Amino acid sequence: MNTPSQRTEKHQQLVDLDEARRSLTLAQSIGEIKSVRHRAESIRAYAQRTSLGIEQQNYAAELKLQAERRAGEFLWNMKLRGGDRKSKSNGVGIRLRDLGIDKNQSARWQLEASVPENVFCEFVRREHESRREISSAGLLRIAKQIRDRPFTASVNHLDQGRDYAVSLQSHLLPSNVSHDQQEAFEVGELSDLVSEARNHHELLSGLVRSVCQRARVHPMSTDYRAIQRYLGEVERHLIEIATGLNRLTATSLIHQRHNGWIA
Repeated sequence: MNTPSQRTEKHQQLVDLDEARRSLTLAQSIGEIKSVRHRAESIRAYAQRTSLGIEQQNYAAELKLQAERRAGEFLWNMKLRGGDRKSKSNGVGIRLRDLGIDKNQSARWQLEASVPENVFCEFVRREHESRREISSAGLLRIAKQIRDRPFTASVNHLDQGRDYAVSLQSHLLPSNVSHDQQEAFEVGELSDLVSEARNHHELLSGLVRSVCQRARVHPMSTDYRAIQRYLGEVERHLIEIATGLNRLTATSLIHQRHNGWIA
């Protein structure tokens, strides 16, 4: 049973983690992301060292992995893929060492970021549920298996001598289907996701307008115009993606009829 002191420490750690999680959401630079990762690791190590329990330890470990995945996405977008090459996107020579990151960290974080979000959430849920330690090593094993077997329906993750399956849901397909069937399946799934994203965009646009009106933000203010511009760009991108997927769907239907999959 936890002592009053331990309960107080646990509560304070949860408060600190919530604050760090908000910081990660707002992070705009690799430095800010690394700061959240360092903070989460400090909380995780303290929970382990002071025997606050695996649940508390895993809350911090989960946030640490989220920060590493975010850093991996950031590095991928900068085209610094595990090496020391310069980013050409902004005309400025940026190297990994300038960011305080080594090649190994860059490669690992980008590999972690390659795991689909639903698979990552399933991995975290199972670890919490079975009270196993959430770790980068466990996530990397899954990432490597997905990379090496991209069209398997599940990934067997070996942990403490026991296998368990992490469902890949709609992201991955059974290994016994043809390439055309895989393509048709993926196009359909992507179309559904884009449709859902457009619905969310419409709801978000309405919420933003409502919030701005209540806050009496002038429609011609810099902030309001920037918000509307970005929302408009997102909508245009979604429309372009939907149009492209519709073309792919039409092509896929022709192939399916040709191969006798549909009448």
